[in-house]
Amino acid sequence: MTTSMVKTTDGAVLWTQRSGTGHVPAVLCHGGPGWWDYLGGLADLLADHVSAHRWDQRGCGRSERTGPYTVAQHVSDLDDVITHHRHPQVALIGHSWGALLALLYTLRRPHRVSSLVYISGNGIDDADTWRAEYKARYQAALGPLADRLAELRDKIRTPAEEREMAVIDWSAEFTDRRRAQHLAQDLITPWFGVNRVANATLRHEYDHLGTPALRADCARLQVPVLIVDGALDIRPRRAVDSLAVSLPNAQRVTLDQAGHLPWIKDPKGFTRAVATFLAAPNWCRLAGRAAEIRAAGSQLLHAGPMSSSSPEDLFASAAPFYARYRAGYDPRFYEYLAARLRPGGTVLDLGAGTGEIALRLAPLAAKVIAVDPEAGMLNEGRRLAAQQGLTGIDWRLGAASDLLSMDLPLVDAVTIGKAFHWIDRARVAADLDQVVSPGGLVVIVSDGHPDARPHDVWEPVIAEVRTRYLGPQRRAGTGTYEHPAEGHEDILTRSPFSQVETLRWDRVIPRAAAEIIGLQFSFSFSTPALFGDQRDAFEQDVTAALAELRPDGQFEEHVRTEAVIATRP
Repeated sequence: MTTSMVKTTDGAVLWTQRSGTGHVPAVLCHGGPGWWDYLGGLADLLADHVSAHRWDQRGCGRSERTGPYTVAQHVSDLDDVITHHRHPQVALIGHSWGALLALLYTLRRPHRVSSLVYISGNGIDDADTWRAEYKARYQAALGPLADRLAELRDKIRTPAEEREMAVIDWSAEFTDRRRAQHLAQDLITPWFGVNRVANATLRHEYDHLGTPALRADCARLQVPVLIVDGALDIRPRRAVDSLAVSLPNAQRVTLDQAGHLPWIKDPKGFTRAVATFLAAPNWCRLAGRAAEIRAAGSQLLHAGPMSSSSPEDLFASAAPFYARYRAGYDPRFYEYLAARLRPGGTVLDLGAGTGEIALRLAPLAAKVIAVDPEAGMLNEGRRLAAQQGLTGIDWRLGAASDLLSMDLPLVDAVTIGKAFHWIDRARVAADLDQVVSPGGLVVIVSDGHPDARPHDVWEPVIAEVRTRYLGPQRRAGTGTYEHPAEGHEDILTRSPFSQVETLRWDRVIPRAAAEIIGLQFSFSFSTPALFGDQRDAFEQDVTAALAELRPDGQFEEHVRTEAVIATRP
């Protein structure tokens, strides 16, 4: 655990603390306003999943007690905290007012946010639409303590009375009424005193932020969002409905037995839901994780139309294994492409991922446009390009279905690597007719049809173990998968690119047992997320099976690269 102080652009000093060993950098935004960070317990729950940066907002807790107390200033302060910790992109986790702060920051700086966890917020409607119902529930939750709270509010309070009032106020948030005051005491310890000026000033501003412009901004947001509610929150959860509907890339989880502080009442359900969401940052399509979050005991509601089998869903938790253990395309494939590409031409790489093809083509083309629906993949591609000193790659966030709305120039060639079978092939092929210049080509590259490529001796051994855990049907996210019955060539011959040829290159790669196991987690049908808490058991069983097959732990992988090249007649 490391504590540091952040100096903001206007000179204020803010307290921050880092904890956790997870691979996802995350900044936690506490509620209030006017309070200090109380999310230490939440950070502890996610310690294996995130590297958490908590902070006290301006004028609160261990941060300098100075204004101005405006929403814009807090958004700027959050940017300073993120910059201080030197993360190009972070997950934001906000609670209550902090959820709104995190959302507003994401709308203004989406390129710096990999994903947003919006916990117990109050939505984007005017507070007048729900405040009266909340106040009635608040008074009912306080019960006999309501009179004492009113007495404290109407007097000049001693420091002890100020803390007593805070305990009573927070106690309304706990569903366990017998322990409510005790839990409230724990939450506000250590005690720093509430900044009542910050609380009143900010609430007056954000209560009336709900505008058509804000909804329109939300509708354009492509950053993935997980909305977490407690069904027993005294703030009406219908207040969040308009936000959930406005966001095109959102999931909503409701924890049935929790209130405003869901990680305290249902730590297991909360942790599994959030950890599943954050398992691989930067999703741009979320539906593929729905069953996993539901398995955490949560009620899931989708906001907006989403495909349940898009590759960005399926490979979310597989991404690090994909990068490390996949063999990549045969060098002879790139030699072939180099011979076919026009000197000084432009190449569109659809489903670019981290740039496996784009990086190899950058030295051969004047410009490569790398398009992928997953922001984190593109960021990794940018990093690799900078590392290799490569320029001329235009990294763009987008999906193949949005091809004609991307304002693309005419290109000389299009490459699609291991992605064509996931998309509407006929539609994309037709759309490409408006993108590819005369004489240009479309190249679909993959491992070939699974029934036609060479197989290895270890594959049936692992398949038997996998079947014991996941069942006999090939899994794909929340459902099952069957390879399209119709080949890519058949689709293309009915498209404007009807002149088709297919080339194949085979090679054999030596593999150690550990690499074979890592390779399994790179496949959409056996991602770590599909195994959940049985992942370690699966890995142990596969290790034992491979040791029985080859005691020396040495294997081979037969790798095929198949390229379908299509041109206009």
